[in-house]
Amino acid sequence: MTVDHAETEAARAGAGQLTPVAEPQPASSLNPPPPSSASRPAADAGPRERSADLPRILKIRLPVIVQLARRTLPIARIRRFSLGMIIEFDRPVGEPLTLLVNNRPIAEGWAVKVGENFGLRITSILDKLQRIRSFGS
Repeated sequence: MTVDHAETEAARAGAGQLTPVAEPQPASSLNPPPPSSASRPAADAGPRERSADLPRILKIRLPVIVQLARRTLPIARIRRFSLGMIIEFDRPVGEPLTLLVNNRPIAEGWAVKVGENFGLRITSILDKLQRIRSFGS
């Protein structure tokens, strides 16, 4: 699913302040049609119209990543990677893992086993407003 700029901006605005974003008009439209209820300015949008966007926004899918560690290496070294090679990171084994949403950190936690899979038990998390801001670009 591709997320357009309007959806990202609406998500960043916060759940209580969601408003529809009007699509930009093409430069060639000299006589635009009269505004409909869907293209009304945000100030005229009622609570019912704003809440109608919420289910659509809540269905937006974002990448969720558990980051073990991060390191920057020169391309020359990356080119020499081979099977069995070990890459050392500067993060101690006993530190919590970072949870990234949309490539931005929002929480930390510990790896846990869930059946035959891995999971993350969240031990600290950003507040709602900070998390919503991290969803944007």
